[in-house]
Amino acid sequence: ITASYFSIYLGSVGMRHALAFSIGQQGFNVRQVVAYIFTVGVILAVISSFAVAGVYTYYFQYPPELTLLASILVVPMMLLYISQGYFLGVSNFNAFNIYEVLPRLMTLLLVCGAALAIGLTLEQAVAFTACGFIVSSILLIVRLSSSLGVSIWRAKANEVWGMVRYGSPLTVAMAATMLAPLSVMAILGGELDPEAIGIFFLAYKLVDVFGEAATAVGM
Repeated sequence: ITASYFSIYLGSVGMRHALAFSIGQQGFNVRQVVAYIFTVGVILAVISSFAVAGVYTYYFQYPPELTLLASILVVPMMLLYISQGYFLGVSNFNAFNIYEVLPRLMTLLLVCGAALAIGLTLEQAVAFTACGFIVSSILLIVRLSSSLGVSIWRAKANEVWGMVRYGSPLTVAMAATMLAPLSVMAILGGELDPEAIGIFFLAYKLVDVFGEAATAVGM
């Protein structure tokens, strides 16, 4: 799952921030921006999904079932992540927060419920996570479809390239920020036992959760 998050930061090439900037500062047509989510966003999601599958298969050598689930998970995660730029651009912070929290809340309920009822394997946990993001992305697509008034294939290459140039530097910075704690965990993995690594990762994620909550409240 962590690798999936990392892939959407890199694979989105900054489209989330570029879409927000394009609407808020450059006056792009809102409907055209939605069209970009359904075209460019989907293309980036599919490319990132194959990249994750390749890394899991040839580098980590994970089981095929886990690799498939993780690669599928990338697609709804990418759509939700990029679409946040639309909500930021139109200053709809309620929708931004809803689609930020909804997939995580659904995942939490599904994983905790399954763990208490029947126990949980790693593959099942990833599958429930994918379910939470897939359902949330379907709700997102239904919502955005009402704003789609132009042909989704009418993408302008110069506009797309301009958004990529604007968003890419920030994407690299965010990926590096995420990579820092992962590199620490990789180093500690050779020095500490799995229980200690688990405690460290739990503490890191708790800090991350509280940080996201503080950001949402501030917005």
